[in-house]
Amino acid sequence: MFWVSSLKCLHQRLDTESNMRAIAQQLNPEIAGRRPVLAAPVERRFSKDRFPEALKGLMEERHLSYRQLAYKTQLSAGYLNHLTKGSRPVPADPVIENLAAALHVEADFFLEFRLRQVARVLGEAPPLADMLYGILACDTPVTEDIVDLLADAQDGDGGKNLDPSAERDIIGL
Repeated sequence: MFWVSSLKCLHQRLDTESNMRAIAQQLNPEIAGRRPVLAAPVERRFSKDRFPEALKGLMEERHLSYRQLAYKTQLSAGYLNHLTKGSRPVPADPVIENLAAALHVEADFFLEFRLRQVARVLGEAPPLADMLYGILACDTPVTEDIVDLLADAQDGDGGKNLDPSAERDIIGL
């Protein structure tokens, strides 16, 4: 008898969902079949943890199960489980962005996302990479030229408009 009432409840729920889809399609055919996207404030902060721990921590903080996060991200619950256990590699940036949006944080909350962005900027500005290596690995002092080059890289220039003689001076050639 219990399962009969459960089936009736499920049937009513499915009927309501199909009615909602039909109404949505009549109002706006472009959004038919899509899941509603609820706007929520995005939190701006950074994790010091590696990806598996950061993801698991956010899920616990938000009280989300694997299935709930899977529903929000269109990823499988099993895949999410593997990500939190560290048995799968850190996903590509679009997947991290998807997860971040579902968890209401910026993608750069995740350390690996930030590292990839830094690597991209350094790949576009070899002089900057050389200078930072000198500062971090060889205790080279930070000069005003380096501060300017960092500002150029932040402006999207990537150090490409740096005067060649200044570049040689900074690198130490």
